[in-house]
Amino acid sequence: MPNDTLAGPAVVRTQLARVRAELTGLAAALQARLAAQPGAAAAEALAAARAAEQGLARVEAWLAACARGAAVEAVPAEPPRAEPPAGDPVARLATLLAASSEVLDAVGERLEAADPIAHFDAVQAVGLATAVLEASFQRLLRAGLAAPRPLRWH
Repeated sequence: MPNDTLAGPAVVRTQLARVRAELTGLAAALQARLAAQPGAAAAEALAAARAAEQGLARVEAWLAACARGAAVEAVPAEPPRAEPPAGDPVARLATLLAASSEVLDAVGERLEAADPIAHFDAVQAVGLATAVLEASFQRLLRAGLAAPRPLRWH
């Protein structure tokens, strides 16, 4: 029987790398917007995007450090897109933060249901990553740059 204890962290780290890559692209678009049109909204959104990207990088590093003596390769973030994402980058950031939080929460629930002991570190990393994403979303919400999301009842 294969040891899938490391499969949980790999899945989570892959998700974190994907979200970080999208955040990097959105941060570049927000930086360009801020350079063209200085304003508090773009500055706050840029700060939220950078905080989320840095927080997720820390969570990913923590998860890699938790690998119990196993050889763990870093999952590099995809390089930023050459062209900024289409549409309003502030709205795209709010959507990305909310959707990524939901996806990671679902991944954590699946891992916990599969084996809460074997996937303990991955589930904890999901909780940390979700907190990072929610904090950045709340920052946008307080600045009036995002609409409140409906509560999700389990």
